[in-house]
Amino acid sequence: MRGQTTGDCLCRRTFPDQEDPGARADPPQPMRQWVLSFPFLLRFLFASKPAVMGKVLGIVYRTIATHLAHKGGFAKPMAQTGAVTLI
Repeated sequence: MRGQTTGDCLCRRTFPDQEDPGARADPPQPMRQWVLSFPFLLRFLFASKPAVMGKVLGIVYRTIATHLAHKGGFAKPMAQTGAVTLI
């Protein structure tokens, strides 16, 4: 309809010196993706013994998490890291 404004337009008119709400969010940070590949013989071992694969993935996760914590300047117990694993 003519003569009506949306809430967004009204805010801009009411508070012209206020910064853009999108500018207040944290700036985008680069995200590192790690891909781990194994030879076929180890893949067959992991397929037949999932417990072994779980232990290997635990070692790999701890290694990468420790590396990232040290790179960020944190002690490992203070850092909080996360991972998504697709097999």
